[in-house]
Amino acid sequence: MMVAKISKLTTEATPKELKCIELFKNRAIDLSTNSLIRDGYKLRVGLQISSEDGPSYDIESLPSEEAFRSLLLGFRHFLMKKEDCYFLRILKIIDRYIPD
Repeated sequence: MMVAKISKLTTEATPKELKCIELFKNRAIDLSTNSLIRDGYKLRVGLQISSEDGPSYDIESLPSEEAFRSLLLGFRHFLMKKEDCYFLRILKIIDRYIPD
């Protein structure tokens, strides 16, 4: 049954819609290779409250700025309405041909 639904998508969708889906797929694969997604990272936040010094905190193991910037730059394509691979655009295309 799912094969028939996917077949409907690939045979009835416009070339522009198929291009958007392909772009979404390729960008999602690219994003999955980001080191923060692929390897994850551990974040530790400590909070100490002293009656003498008041509250203090420390943060350990923040991701590098370069890795975080790379993640955000890759992710932005899915959130910007003008992008062909905008997440809601892709959902609407799929829903048009595979509503259930």
